[in-house]
Amino acid sequence: MPTTSTRGEAALEEQGAFFKAKRTERLDAMTLIQAAELISNLSPRQPISNSGISHWESGRRRADDRFVVMMALAYGNIDPDELDKLGRTKAADWLRRELAERSAETPAADAYADIDAFTARLQRQIAEISALPGAKPEDKQRMIEALLRHHESLADLTDAQLGLDTA
Repeated sequence: MPTTSTRGEAALEEQGAFFKAKRTERLDAMTLIQAAELISNLSPRQPISNSGISHWESGRRRADDRFVVMMALAYGNIDPDELDKLGRTKAADWLRRELAERSAETPAADAYADIDAFTARLQRQIAEISALPGAKPEDKQRMIEALLRHHESLADLTDAQLGLDTA
């Protein structure tokens, strides 16, 4: 029998399934342990364990609004409107404020306004990897490929979030 909330929210099982889907649908399919580490880094004074997240995802426990916002920030793919649909309006409002503050602090255009600076940084990283003393050529190649795959994954994730065609 579903666990319902007395707060006008979706059933805990529905909320849990939503959070689990958001965690696992990421391109990197974040594990519980990775999620706990990332959320704990966002909230070092109140860390969360992977079993705590598991309890939320299974509907055995309700995540408080603070941790819902931390999950949304950590996962990067939860929209405040989705939280509203779950009946988590306080968390949705909090997330909207947090996102607005963060975008005001670091305007996207300032991060890499100059594509040449980004390209130079990537080339410098590849050069540093290539010059690593004592590393085998095949290890250097794997490191460079991993770096490039990481950048490609981030670009793919951004494309998906923006609804852009990646073909």
